Amino acid sequence: MLRPSLPSPQDLLAALALAASLACGARGTVAKERRDCTGGSISHADDAKRFEGCERIRGDVYLGGALNTAVSFEGLTVIEGDLVIGPSYQLDNLSALGDMVRIAGDLRVEGNWRLRGAFFGKLQSVGGRIRVIHNIGLVALVLPNLHTFGALEVSANRNLERIDLSRLEAAGPMGTVSGPSLREVLAPERVEWRQKPAAEIGAKGS
Repeated sequence: MLRPSLPSPQDLLAALALAASLACGARGTVAKERRDCTGGSISHADDAKRFEGCERIRGDVYLGGALNTAVSFEGLTVIEGDLVIGPSYQLDNLSALGDMVRIAGDLRVEGNWRLRGAFFGKLQSVGGRIRVIHNIGLVALVLPNLHTFGALEVSANRNLERIDLSRLEAAGPMGTVSGPSLREVLAPERVEWRQKPAAEIGAKGS
């Protein structure tokens, strides 16, 4: 009768190495799980580190100061509060907020000197108002998948040329949407406004 062969010491070492590797991989997976976080102010890159891995933030989030890009927000989809961007002389990139789907409170973009584009490609809902004012370099405000918001105010952005709300389904009252360079405001004709926006294309004095 044939006896089963015992594994060699080399085979045992290889099996132990494989088990250790799988265990490390499992721990890495746990470390990367998305989590809920608490809001706060972020004025430089070190402040942003505590938001790494956050899927939902409970409370208001303030970005500004010496921050030059919206870092460490990959995977963040919901803010249960306000998102306030600015004032800032350095912030020029909001791409790290590209996964954002819902903001329960206000979205405010105010007093940013270097920001040229405010692109929120996945954002679908803003529970409060959208307020975009005094952004000297802003050229485009793009919310192509936004379905609903509470109110809108866009003014005093002297280089703003384009606003994209092309998938809007419902909107609250809107204040004046104006700017000396504003050429285009995209919104579906089917939208039922509670108050029709007073869009001033190429308005003076903004």
